Amino acid sequence: MSKPKPYRPDTLASRWEISDLLSYNPETGRLFWRKRRPEQFIDGKQSKELICARWNSRFAGKEALTAVSGQYRCGHIGGKLWKAHRACFLIHRGYLPDCIDHINGNGLDNRWHNLRDASQSENMMNANFSELNTSGRVGVLWIQERRKWRARITSGGKTHYLGEFVKFEDACRAREAAEQKLGFGPNSRRNA
Repeated sequence: MSKPKPYRPDTLASRWEISDLLSYNPETGRLFWRKRRPEQFIDGKQSKELICARWNSRFAGKEALTAVSGQYRCGHIGGKLWKAHRACFLIHRGYLPDCIDHINGNGLDNRWHNLRDASQSENMMNANFSELNTSGRVGVLWIQERRKWRARITSGGKTHYLGEFVKFEDACRAREAAEQKLGFGPNSRRNA
């Protein structure tokens, strides 16, 4: 678990600014736009009272940060792109860790029990396998020229080769043993 970072006003909105704009339902993982006040707008061609009334009639109470980019929900707040899980974490805990892990591997599931402060290494231990994976098992690949299955695992930025095996099952067992030894979570085998 990484140490909480202090608020950096040059790059992030504070918890209070985000909480003033959004409400978070930790049971559903959904964010909603809060009703705004005129002082949150700037006078332009129209008064801030009129701009505020129009904004509230259009957005207040509606779900926020619903666009999907890659595997996460996101949207714009104050001209900056925000990932929904980061806003959820900030509202609920009051700080932003370097890395937020979706425990079940589903980046669209922002329920509180599915989010955790994690190091980059912990997050990668819980990652889905690549779409390029053809074996159906994380860390096990077929080496055509050797006609064997190779098992490997990456932890702490280092890749460890676990051996080459004639049988697919033996390569899977070697990978599972290494996962247990290195403390990988149960999701590292979710697609096995």
